Amino acid sequence: MRKVRVLLTVALASTILFTGCMKLHKAPDGWYEDVIAFYEEGFKTGDWSDESSTLVVSSEQKTELYRYGYLVIDLDGDGSDEFLVGRLSGGPTVFTNLYIWHNDLEEPICPLSGTIYLCNNNVIRMDDFDGNSDYYEFNSESNSFSIRSDITMASPLHYDLTLFDLAR
Repeated sequence: MRKVRVLLTVALASTILFTGCMKLHKAPDGWYEDVIAFYEEGFKTGDWSDESSTLVVSSEQKTELYRYGYLVIDLDGDGSDEFLVGRLSGGPTVFTNLYIWHNDLEEPICPLSGTIYLCNNNVIRMDDFDGNSDYYEFNSESNSFSIRSDITMASPLHYDLTLFDLAR
């Protein structure tokens, strides 16, 4: 019986020790809601004056040509969800903004904006204005995007977006 107690104590202590040492990558409570509120208010009123270096709006979003929504997804399997803003479509989903927040960052960042697609295995395709595509993977350890030169073509996927609530 004493052996069992000792083993349980060691297992519990190890669990607490390792859990306490692991890096948490969670956004603060309310951060996702704040980003959603920023876009909903902007789309409702057309007032984007709260735009900042961390909350980015494209000129296309300001024109109201499309209906927008968002997707919350863990792109790199680290336990923290990234936040993507995209426009509704019947085909592959075109994302316009990708936000990340990890506890080793001082503030949330929008490292990608433009024409963004998600492909299989959460590979990110960025298209430039010339029609060229580059492929990336997000790496939460370095909070950076690694270019995938081994991919020359990947098909963008369709995602069901949560619509921004535009009820007045």
